[in-house]
Amino acid sequence: MKSIIDFGFTIDELNVIKKCLAAVVEGRLFDDWEFQTLFGVNRNQVAITLSQWPNIDLEREESLLAITGSIMNLIGYPHGRDALLKKYVSSEELRNLSKKWQECNF
Repeated sequence: MKSIIDFGFTIDELNVIKKCLAAVVEGRLFDDWEFQTLFGVNRNQVAITLSQWPNIDLEREESLLAITGSIMNLIGYPHGRDALLKKYVSSEELRNLSKKWQECNF
């Protein structure tokens, strides 16, 4: 098992990842009809990943897709929903996390 905890994320970074997952599941920032196309998994699979937090196995493709999709799609996709997104995570937190996430070798 490759746990998310094993990748050297700080507590703050782990909290931002969790906030990204919550934004995607609870915030309804992405319409159901295009969710799976954008993420590669459905909203329920992202919810499962969130419910297992922080015991996330990144060898499970669904978990990796859920987290990657949450971080990357929140950066540029939910057009016109900035106020709702800010209730969960700031754009600065997203930018910083996305850089580190992309540097990981999953």
